[in-house]
Amino acid sequence: MTELAEAPAASDAGAADPRWAREALLTMYRIRRFEEAVDDLFARGMMHGTMHLSIGQEASATGVCAALADGDLIASTHRGHGHCIAKGADLLPMMAELLAKDSGYCRGRGGSMHIADVAKGNLGANGIVGGGIPIAVGSALAQKLRGTGAVVVCFFGDGATNEGAFHEAANLAAIWQLPVVLVCENNKYGMSFSTEKSMHVATVAERAAAYGFPGVRVDGNDVEAVFAAATEAVARARSGGGPTLLETMTYRWKGHSKSDKNLYRTREEIEQWRADDPIADFEAKILDAGSLTAEDLEAVRTQARDEVRDAVRQSMQAPDADPRAFLADPAAAVFARPIGSHVAGAPAVEPHGLWLAEDLRRRRRAPARRLRPARRDRSAAGHRHGGRLDQRSARHPCHRHAPCARWPAAHPCRQREARPGRFIAGRDRPAATLRRRLRHPQADLRPEPVREAVDPQRPAARVRPVLRRWRVLAAAN
Repeated sequence: MTELAEAPAASDAGAADPRWAREALLTMYRIRRFEEAVDDLFARGMMHGTMHLSIGQEASATGVCAALADGDLIASTHRGHGHCIAKGADLLPMMAELLAKDSGYCRGRGGSMHIADVAKGNLGANGIVGGGIPIAVGSALAQKLRGTGAVVVCFFGDGATNEGAFHEAANLAAIWQLPVVLVCENNKYGMSFSTEKSMHVATVAERAAAYGFPGVRVDGNDVEAVFAAATEAVARARSGGGPTLLETMTYRWKGHSKSDKNLYRTREEIEQWRADDPIADFEAKILDAGSLTAEDLEAVRTQARDEVRDAVRQSMQAPDADPRAFLADPAAAVFARPIGSHVAGAPAVEPHGLWLAEDLRRRRRAPARRLRPARRDRSAAGHRHGGRLDQRSARHPCHRHAPCARWPAAHPCRQREARPGRFIAGRDRPAATLRRRLRHPQADLRPEPVREAVDPQRPAARVRPVLRRWRVLAAAN
């Protein structure tokens, strides 16, 4: 087995530097107070959905992001509040996004697990375990091809290292020597499953040896140690040395999500890790180094508390996300601005997302024209549309028209189909769709003949008598 690369020794340089120590401590307090506020809002019923808190893991996100430049990029996870704040996100749009407000980073449509801040280089969180790793590696490939000099950092949990996406992305990153740093925040549990049972190797960092790049394991509750290891990994990636796997050993104080009852771990285990508080440990180092006084530390706590309170107060007063704005222009609401716009010296490249958004707008303005179907099908199971019959398997003749594809309920051909008795059930009409289209407004009847009508073994021509019998039964009731 290839010997693991040793993490750089954590020196007192971080705690001894007043400016760096204050900024790192303020970032950790912002993350802690933000997530405590989110936890409280959820408990009061003022925030909906679910969330994944990283209370106790603040040093990992803070130390890694402190080693990045403004033009560097990150890809986050479902437990990504700390990553977003550590990369420089504003607390106000973050809180507004969690409260489904129109002033949020994603206009209230992303929520807790899908926050993105492209202006700061945050490619976004991902609700899929390991889903951000291929995105980060692809972004690193783009940075290398464009010659921006930017480095991409990908955060993920220990459970993601058992996903195929991790191994495929790590292999490609090693083959192409991409400027990416893979940061595994090992908090000992993938949901409720312990890493002692999910892996045969002792550490996640060992897995880097199989792909030929360094694997480094550090104390994830020591912000200075994380910063030192991340600084070396980022410098290696920026100089063309390829990827690094950085494993930060940490612990989440809360459950996996808001529905987690913590039945898989003991109270003693949680209290043991809570005693190893990364914020309290760093404050003790700062006081020992003499870089900041106790009054300075209290000022940092007060500033973080006031910033979070102000974010909650303003977000509660902000307007809710309006779905009508999305319906008015879906392209503008979905596609974000190119991330390359914030990288100094990046060449002007037309992103595919913006091109597609403009294409959708152009299609919407253009008058709809009837497309000739691939072939005519005169069987009774085809869809009738303007005197033409499309393929039985198939897509609608106007499937590619912008108004029909984007607004299927509003298009005249869809309205004709929605009226009972004006369409013929074919092979691709499931029973649930047939019942929904034929539901009588005054009687919630689901008679057995409707289920028989979509039997592919029966001729579609026999459907009309069945529908007539259904309408008679419905009217009689």
